[in-house]
Amino acid sequence: MAMFTQKAMEMVRFATFIGVNIIVSYVFISATCVMQIVRVFSNSNYHKCIGILFNMTNFMVGYLTFGLSHPNKYNLIEYGEPIESLCDQPCIVMANHQSPVDIATIMAAFSSKKGGLMGRCMWALWDRLVYSHFGFVCWLHGDMFISWKSKNVYDFIQNHFYQYYLRNPSPKGLFIIFPEGGFHYNMIEGSRNYSKKTGYPMLELVCLPRTTALKAVIDVIKEQNRSEQSEIKENRIPKYLIDMTIAYKDAEKPLYVIDMVSGAAISQNVCVHYRKYTLSEIPEDIDGFTEWLNNRFVEKEKLMKNFYNSECFDDEDEILDKAVCQPRPVKFSDITALSYWALQGIIGAGATLILKSALTNDLDISLFDMGFGITGS
Repeated sequence: MAMFTQKAMEMVRFATFIGVNIIVSYVFISATCVMQIVRVFSNSNYHKCIGILFNMTNFMVGYLTFGLSHPNKYNLIEYGEPIESLCDQPCIVMANHQSPVDIATIMAAFSSKKGGLMGRCMWALWDRLVYSHFGFVCWLHGDMFISWKSKNVYDFIQNHFYQYYLRNPSPKGLFIIFPEGGFHYNMIEGSRNYSKKTGYPMLELVCLPRTTALKAVIDVIKEQNRSEQSEIKENRIPKYLIDMTIAYKDAEKPLYVIDMVSGAAISQNVCVHYRKYTLSEIPEDIDGFTEWLNNRFVEKEKLMKNFYNSECFDDEDEILDKAVCQPRPVKFSDITALSYWALQGIIGAGATLILKSALTNDLDISLFDMGFGITGS
């Protein structure tokens, strides 16, 4: 009987998580449709409003995953260099990728900080994700969906980053990318084969990264920095890269959303390590860039081995600075979550009424004639 009750509660928790995710996604989608009206009069204010909504959506996913589903059972702990000083400026964030929980981890880590960081972010995602509710929300937000089968992927990434990040009417903040190109368990065999062919180190806890996407983005940034006739303001151009390493309790079995939200997974901390680099120190030539990026993932491998051996990300560079090695638990505000939930409820109800009126011809409005589409345009 106790086992049946436990399983039933797990199913209820997971159903609640899915339900709330669908609701906040619906609120974002419906509000985006309605705010095409605002876009007609003020494109910049439209993008600011969309950013606020996107930040609330990301916060709720992170809060539901870590703060609400099982308080104190799954905690998010930060190590490494403090990044609060970078919260008010554009940055590139690159992370290793083991499971879908990585996305919720990034949402939770950055949306818990001041400045509405996740509202001003741009995700670089696999193109198949656009068919999920999260992917459709990101598409409306103007995020980047990459198809590795495309012959012109380098040019596509450059054009998208320039148009929808650098030239966005509302200044962007974080550009988030997973250079491994997919989940670790899908990519590790290809990484091993590539290591055998090229002589690069054989990695096990992370995969050797793909260079195209990050190289395309950094090339655009450096081109803008060199150009004397650039129309992009200096405060919109990223100057730092945040190297984010995510680690779970078990290297062989990272957390998955269904196990974490339902409570089926054992109690554990999800730990992240930050290290920042200036973009100016990254080589521009392809060979130098490839070596630099591969070295970062060799360092990630070392950090993760240290973590699994000692439950700390200590490395030789950080031993000298013990403050950097101290764990910093991420705290979630229940008041903020409740206020966001109430506000999203009001916005969703209002947007539904307006859309219902428009669709029943009570309002002479054609949302699609107003340029409904991704927010970067």
